[in-house]
Amino acid sequence: MSALTNTTLPITEATITVRVIKSFEYRTEKSLVLHKLDLQKTTVGELKNIAKQAIQSGPGWKAYRNVDLDTLKLYTKAHGAKARRYG
Repeated sequence: MSALTNTTLPITEATITVRVIKSFEYRTEKSLVLHKLDLQKTTVGELKNIAKQAIQSGPGWKAYRNVDLDTLKLYTKAHGAKARRYG
């Protein structure tokens, strides 16, 4: 096992945050948190469907229900670490 491996949660129960962008022009976006995703078995198509279902059924997403959400852009942050600044 590598020293950089995060062992607190297995990759079969990952939590990811999806930034749902309604308009680039007006910079309207909202974050959708998806819990307990199996990163070994979930495909990109399944991830898009899970996000779309969460938006259609979740409270507070009414303004996003008529938007065609067709693109994913992935951001990674290793192990949830925050950048530290020393001055």
